[in-house]
Amino acid sequence: GQVGLAAAIALRRALPRTAVTVVPCQPAPSAIADRAMTSLPRTDAFHERIGLEEDGFILRAGASHRLGVRFLNWQQQNASYIHGYGAGSVGDETVSQCLADANKFANPTDDTVSPLSDIDYALRYHQPAYRGRLVALAKHLGVRQLEGPMTAAMSDGKGGIAHIALANGGSVTADLFVDCSGPQALLMDATQQASFQSWSAMLPCNRLMLAAAPAAPVLSVTDTIEAHNFGWRSTIFGRDGAHHAFAYNVDVGSEAEIASGLGQQSGEVVALKPGRPANSWVGNVIAFGDAAAAFEPLHWINLALAHEQILLFLELLPGCDIDARERAEYNRRAGAMADRVRDYIGLHYSAPNPPEGPFWQHAVRLQRSSGLALTLSEYTKRGRLPFFEEETLPRESWQSAMDCIGIAAGPNAQSLSTPKEIVADRLKKQQMRSAKALELAAPYPAWLKKHIESKT
Repeated sequence: GQVGLAAAIALRRALPRTAVTVVPCQPAPSAIADRAMTSLPRTDAFHERIGLEEDGFILRAGASHRLGVRFLNWQQQNASYIHGYGAGSVGDETVSQCLADANKFANPTDDTVSPLSDIDYALRYHQPAYRGRLVALAKHLGVRQLEGPMTAAMSDGKGGIAHIALANGGSVTADLFVDCSGPQALLMDATQQASFQSWSAMLPCNRLMLAAAPAAPVLSVTDTIEAHNFGWRSTIFGRDGAHHAFAYNVDVGSEAEIASGLGQQSGEVVALKPGRPANSWVGNVIAFGDAAAAFEPLHWINLALAHEQILLFLELLPGCDIDARERAEYNRRAGAMADRVRDYIGLHYSAPNPPEGPFWQHAVRLQRSSGLALTLSEYTKRGRLPFFEEETLPRESWQSAMDCIGIAAGPNAQSLSTPKEIVADRLKKQQMRSAKALELAAPYPAWLKKHIESKT
């Protein structure tokens, strides 16, 4: 899968004199991070670090750009809100939201005077082609890939793995084993030390229906997430087609009612079991991707979290002899990172006036973690977002999500003491900045065509 390949490449880059071997293991259908065809803007930095150029994605992996996500009906019927990326993604007048609404695009700039410095973007890509680029890079770097799959992982009796048994009768030993087998977590399970923390009481979705085939392609700088009575539908507008996914709870209504309510009669259905292991590094086994955290693909954060945890491991990279303190520090920080993503997903089900339907009646009764409860309390009372050490999402994303579901920021000393004239002047300047960005940008289909021609 693409998580395992990314981890292998990252480790080979960080430790060029270390042998890295990929043991084939088909990820489970519910390994969402391995099925992702898009991610967040932060993933661009991960790709740069491991040596994957953006132009290569565009030319050879069918990549396209996304300035944000359009949420439909998330507060009420016919409501629409663009969750934009980049600076100040709050309200209707930010640069990224205005460009997204007009389906225009331009390259960001580092010149802060230019309004184009306010925007950021994520990439989508043709998933098989993306994986193909990872395979090619891994081979180029000298990562060894075995032909035969594993049949079993043998415990070393000390909380780790002694070796992996292969179908051809051989075996693989290592100083470190990386589990990217998806939610089945084959290596973690073999340690007999892993305990699972369920998020089912905090996140509502336990099924994902993937459309059998993509619809006609649309060149758009936004994807959509639309609320329905029985769940929500995500549409990713890739260059190879529009890909639909339907997230719901199988215990809320019958399968027939859910399929009819979501407007999708056929497709692959995978079970989701939201949660994470208490520790994703046990003995000499570390887990990434859905083996380390499994949850619904709202915003498709799954792959971004996997990349962030790989980078965290590189930051705390151990020696050949693993120090228990290094392992404990990674588990503390990686766990906090995953929990904060869980809270961000849970935030979207905390709307004061949620959509109608059985799914939403179930969602509003969910538990809130202490971190999410604190975030909501501080924001609604004081207009502040509390600090969390391991935060994968930028503050603008939290603020934009609050706006999207209709949670208003509470008053604070700054907002109460700022004269209305200054507030109005700031709004006018922001509107002028957005208008200038619209002049500088081009319709996305035309921009992409010109960009591809300039690179070929």
